[in-house]
Amino acid sequence: MTYTEFRDKYNGQYVDWDGAYGPQCWDLAQMYFTECLKVPSWVLSGCGLVSNMLWQPKRSDLDAYFDEVDVHNMDQGDVCIWEEGHIAIFDNWDGYDCWYFSQNPNPSQVMQCNLGSTMHAFRLRKEQPAPAPEITPNVEKDIYKNQIEVKEGITSLRVRTLPSLNGDILGYASVGYYDYQEIVDAEGYNWYRIADNQWIAYNEEWEDVYPATPKDEYINVPPTIEARNIYLHSDKVQFGALNPSNTNGLSYKILSQDGEYAEIEIGKVWIKTIDGVTITNTPEYQRGDK
Repeated sequence: MTYTEFRDKYNGQYVDWDGAYGPQCWDLAQMYFTECLKVPSWVLSGCGLVSNMLWQPKRSDLDAYFDEVDVHNMDQGDVCIWEEGHIAIFDNWDGYDCWYFSQNPNPSQVMQCNLGSTMHAFRLRKEQPAPAPEITPNVEKDIYKNQIEVKEGITSLRVRTLPSLNGDILGYASVGYYDYQEIVDAEGYNWYRIADNQWIAYNEEWEDVYPATPKDEYINVPPTIEARNIYLHSDKVQFGALNPSNTNGLSYKILSQDGEYAEIEIGKVWIKTIDGVTITNTPEYQRGDK
């Protein structure tokens, strides 16, 4: 898509790229970055006030794809950012004034932007960096896996190729849960590996960490059994049987196993695992306080 095709497509429309705060100048620019220039959304995301793109740390994201050019030598389609806090796309010079494709508060249109502050112009670099791998997606919460949760409202948590502030930036982590496979303490942060060559730094204001809950094994006693079906053993010597009226439909945590015997949580009592019971990671029957 060319700039003129992009301009003609969105002229007269309100563009709300992220669905937040209404149609801002940032939204039109983000649409231009991603749809027309094919620049990853993370370059412009997370900047807050758009003028923050002019300063570190966001400036390094911008410099990865754009060169700053003289404002007196702009080409149609160059991106313009004002220190006052505005972003627009240069359209033309009519011999007297510059005209830009912009929005807010008006719908997208070619207009003048006389903001009275310093403007910087950027041109898409012809040689682009190699496409970065896609950030691993969020997963469902799972207490049996090591997970880290990016908190609501956190939009600028960078995903890096290494557990280091010098690692290349791949993009930004989304709000939600990620499985993690490794933790590295470096440069004042605990770094969590959420995929191969994808690391995020931990800060208690940004994330919560949930180590995996161990999967205990249980003996599940069916809801209906005959007393003679499941015998109790002490030191593997039979001495009694489960009482159906008191134990049917209960789950017992397994403390240890020895062959066909399982020691269960009601004391030094063993039962044979072949006698009508099932072994599972989840208590199936929950009657009483078991």
